[in-house]
Amino acid sequence: MSGLVKTNTSIDMFDLGLITDSTKLLDEIKKIENERSVIFEQNRPFIGLIQKDIRHVLNILFKELELGNFREDFWQQLFENIPESTTIEEKLIVANAIFLLPSEVIFNCRFSLSRWIDETLVNTCISNHGLFWKVWDYVFNSLNTIGPDATKSSIGEVKRGGKVINVSRKTLDYALNSPIGRLVYSLFSTFNAWKLDTKIYRKNYLSRFELALNSVGEGADHAAVMIAYRFKFIFYHYKQWTEFNLIPLLNIDNPVSESVWHGIMLETPSPKASLIIKPYITSLFKNKPEWLGSEKLKNNLAKYLVVVSYWSYPKAKYYSDIDLRNMIRNFDNDMLSHTLWVLQQLVTEQKNWTTFGRHFIKNIWPKEIIFQNSRTSERLLNLILETPDSFLDIYKHVMPYLGKIDSGSLFMFRLVKDDKIFLLEKYPEEVLLLLDKVIGSKIEYYDHFLKDILEKLISAKPTIKNHPSWRRLKEIAED
Repeated sequence: MSGLVKTNTSIDMFDLGLITDSTKLLDEIKKIENERSVIFEQNRPFIGLIQKDIRHVLNILFKELELGNFREDFWQQLFENIPESTTIEEKLIVANAIFLLPSEVIFNCRFSLSRWIDETLVNTCISNHGLFWKVWDYVFNSLNTIGPDATKSSIGEVKRGGKVINVSRKTLDYALNSPIGRLVYSLFSTFNAWKLDTKIYRKNYLSRFELALNSVGEGADHAAVMIAYRFKFIFYHYKQWTEFNLIPLLNIDNPVSESVWHGIMLETPSPKASLIIKPYITSLFKNKPEWLGSEKLKNNLAKYLVVVSYWSYPKAKYYSDIDLRNMIRNFDNDMLSHTLWVLQQLVTEQKNWTTFGRHFIKNIWPKEIIFQNSRTSERLLNLILETPDSFLDIYKHVMPYLGKIDSGSLFMFRLVKDDKIFLLEKYPEEVLLLLDKVIGSKIEYYDHFLKDILEKLISAKPTIKNHPSWRRLKEIAED
């Protein structure tokens, strides 16, 4: 619906130029903007004023501040609608105006102001770094002085079917939509925009990272996510600081541990860093804090373990095979399934089944029956289907780890697709034993595919219909 609403920014049709008193002018503008008599049209004359003369707008707002009228909604419109055509000089005037804003205005404009600092002020201050740091410090300190309400993310409760869903507020999405998270993001924006020597200017950044990690309320978590998200960059440029100030926050007893894990796992840490965080990830899987239930975090951790396994092959440079297997033993079904999905992607892309893929299944994947469930079996079957050139070898190595698949599995459907059907002709006996291993006592949705497969197996090898496995599956298909 919002895309159908026209925004009218004209100031001429309302004769606003005739009003010289700042209070009367803004009161009249507010009255016009609150008017809803015309459907699908919003009057926003204040945006028109900003576009016409931003200096005049600032003068009006400052007059109101002197009169004790904060006009937070108009300040917010200002930060949200400064046009691209605004000159550098005018943007610098806006930046200096921020120092005159009372805490009430800072609070009500916290989202638009922090976003403006990141998206506009960074580039505006390419030749005036000192002003950027002053504005950043002023807004950051103001938000923390106001208190926890000023550092909350703009994302509210998540509801499904009218019920509130308990989701983590310590993720990158929440941080990007929070004042402190956005301010920290702006620090990283300066690295790209200003092209500075990271070592010479390290104090400007590291001191502010530390301040941000001690923000009030949700601010500390959002800062932690944002900093950890850039872990590879910080570890490369500020390795010592990272080892003493960031990595210890991975300790699950630390208040921002969840946030740091969410951030650091969004981009796989470097091989060198993997050794340093090893005791923390071992503790994480061993103790399984409640917040480990986040689906995205679990998937990223599963991916990380496969990547570290790849780095450690063929020599245990980072984690030993038993280290990795013990960690995987702590995975729930979601993580086990995703681990095999990542493995299949890696093997398919790198074409390395005979080296890394086989080694992973043979030496790292857990051997206990508890890990042979329908979801892991489905993933292993997909590995076979997606790597047909190594069919026999993969078949040999994954057979011991296959359990029964769900009655609604897509495996049989995929097996008769044009690009896979040759497997039935080339390896009829192996396919039969594979099906016998994973199919239970009934099939709900794909019995017609099973019938088709069994007939094709006969075509490939007529004597196969005498096999006990073939006869058992035939009964199931006709049941």
